[in-house]
Amino acid sequence: MTTELPHTMSAICAVCHRHTTAPVEVRRLEPADAPGTTLYTCPEDVGTLPPGPGADECTPLRTAG
Repeated sequence: MTTELPHTMSAICAVCHRHTTAPVEVRRLEPADAPGTTLYTCPEDVGTLPPGPGADECTPLRTAG
């Protein structure tokens, strides 16, 4: 019998740009004309970026023009 390991979340840290398997969401960017992007940090860099809106707090950004 084989046992599947649980899927773990991974991301690139927005501060140090290293791969982390313990990402912490720090903000969500929601442009009006493109899909949104979530920025993550590694646990070591979590206090270096000021927190921004999370996925449940965003409104789409408006573009000039």
